[in-house]
Amino acid sequence: KMIVVIRGLGVVLAAPNQRTLDFMEEYLLARVLTRRLIARRGHPSVLSSNDTRYLEEMESEQYRQSVAATVAPEEH
Repeated sequence: KMIVVIRGLGVVLAAPNQRTLDFMEEYLLARVLTRRLIARRGHPSVLSSNDTRYLEEMESEQYRQSVAATVAPEEH
């Protein structure tokens, strides 16, 4: 698996199958969105342990983890 960034042109994703490519693309888009949102505020802020625990216990996070667990380790 490989991600190559070509400044000013785009990104090339290389993977053994479509499922892995989809995972890589989703992960890359999430990182880009996160960086853009952080840039709006000027700097990242650290969550408290209570806030982190709340997010980890959300139903959507538990679902995300269960879906991620079904992807074979070599596909991450």
